[in-house]
Amino acid sequence: MNDGKARVPARPALDAPLAELPDQFRAAQDLIEALPNPVFFKGRDGRYLGVNRAWEDFFAVPRAAIIGASVADLYPESPGIAERHRAMDEELWSHPGKQSYEIPLTMRDGRVRHCIYYKATFTGVEGDVAGLIGTIVDITERKQAEQREAIEHAVTRFLGSSESLGDAIRGIIQVMCERLDWVCGARWRLDEGANVLRCIETWCVDDDRIREFLAASARETFVPSETGMIRRVLSTGNLVWIADVTERQDFQRSGLAAQAGLRGAFATRCSARSNSSAASRAIRIGGCCR
Repeated sequence: MNDGKARVPARPALDAPLAELPDQFRAAQDLIEALPNPVFFKGRDGRYLGVNRAWEDFFAVPRAAIIGASVADLYPESPGIAERHRAMDEELWSHPGKQSYEIPLTMRDGRVRHCIYYKATFTGVEGDVAGLIGTIVDITERKQAEQREAIEHAVTRFLGSSESLGDAIRGIIQVMCERLDWVCGARWRLDEGANVLRCIETWCVDDDRIREFLAASARETFVPSETGMIRRVLSTGNLVWIADVTERQDFQRSGLAAQAGLRGAFATRCSARSNSSAASRAIRIGGCCR
């Protein structure tokens, strides 16, 4: 059964923290180990030679498990992330020197961290490229602030220019999904008269499978309870995040989600104030990613 943990080959603990480092970096071993940013080394074959303590803490993976493994072993549930890193490594092997790039990482607990990778090649005793050293800078807080600002501007723009509330909310959902790298989103509303939750507005990327998933969702109604993602948000008022909906028995649309290639999902509650007792007081906005 998949437990969401990185599948990396086991290896006995190292005698020294960075025992696998190339000779030219051993003199700086204590400094590298003390650095607050994650640092890693890879050989020419793409396998990890060493990491520092900050790397272990960041990924929640012990160095004894990652040394000798590849980036594909580090991201068994996120092959797209592994492929991006592998492609960037190949580019660095073809053009030795320095490299930097920004990438969102899905961590083992399902959280997304936005990072900048800085890498540089190093040479062996004969002068040939022998591997690379890299460090990771976590810019998640900065990215989140940028995303919040963009979403706030979009909300103001859509509310001021849309012909209807439905059009405005649909536009807001689109901006939220595009900014957060989600492939679809929907708004659910409580029909107080019938005591059921209904899917009202939706948006998705250009994908027939995801459109079918949303169409099926729009045909569904849910009776409020404490199980299921949307219903749990209604009962608790808390944001709900699920790393993989296809593994959750209480997610009734898990089969449709699997067919659409969807995995991660979240839902949050938004309050709408009105003098009318018939107004929707609890609006749930949810999104899914692959």
